[in-house]
Amino acid sequence: MENSLQDKQSKLESMLEKGMVMVHLDARKPGVRLPAHLKNQIHLTLNLSHRFSPADLTVNVWGVRATLSFEGRPFPVAIPWSAIFAIRSHITMEFWLFPEDVPEEFLEAEKVAEPLPVKVDKRATFQLVHSVPQEAGGEEAAAEEKEKEKEEEEGTPEPSDKPKRPSHLKLLH
Repeated sequence: MENSLQDKQSKLESMLEKGMVMVHLDARKPGVRLPAHLKNQIHLTLNLSHRFSPADLTVNVWGVRATLSFEGRPFPVAIPWSAIFAIRSHITMEFWLFPEDVPEEFLEAEKVAEPLPVKVDKRATFQLVHSVPQEAGGEEAAAEEKEKEKEEEEGTPEPSDKPKRPSHLKLLH
């Protein structure tokens, strides 16, 4: 768990050096300090920047503190690392997901195929958290690879009757 917190902190600090960053958080977590109307949000996004006024953004081992504006009023925000489950740079479009901190409701919604709405910038690049090893596809994957090689050697490929295999990566909307 300690490495995850250090990883979040280093990624956020690195992104903040380049400009504005959006943090995705579960506002219900203990230690989160937000305006009352936002405290029960399962998925809340906040923009952070060293250029915001007042310039009191603090990132440390506890988490993040800053005065942010809500409906034109300043509010001292506090977000512990345990509440942050994703970080996205507005500048580089990097997106880091920390699956161990994703709210349970997201995981439950995935099981019943009713994903919770999440807005994603189409320009964003996502960092792969894990992938399925090639060996996991077994004989079917090897046969497909050989078929591709054969088609490349022969020139024009024949249309395949095989349905495409679904990707193991999923974009949450």
